[in-house]
Amino acid sequence: MKALNFTILYVSDPAASAAFYQRLLGLPPVEQSATFAMFVLSDGGRLGLWRRDGVRPAATPGSSQSELVLTAASREEVDSCHQQWQQWGINILQQPVSMDFGYTFTAADDDGHRLRVYVYEE
Repeated sequence: MKALNFTILYVSDPAASAAFYQRLLGLPPVEQSATFAMFVLSDGGRLGLWRRDGVRPAATPGSSQSELVLTAASREEVDSCHQQWQQWGINILQQPVSMDFGYTFTAADDDGHRLRVYVYEE
């Protein structure tokens, strides 16, 4: 099996979503058009943002059934990211909390895709 290194999110407005993720990731898209934007991440992974009404076969509407997860180096980094995202007006779904897998918080982008930031703790 090949490596899993490309995630595509279906979005209503690729330009607005690209601006959101550019701010979040701290890097510009490497490709952008009216229907699609793509980011190449530091680890070589790619994040694509595809305009929902152009997806074939058509995507069905509904709540997000998955999460994009960003790993932090410390609890302090989780808290710092949470504070920054609140200042940016990002929708916070879950305040920072300790869970069985670590310290985490959850947010959502404008299309409802869940974004989790966490640090692993034993």
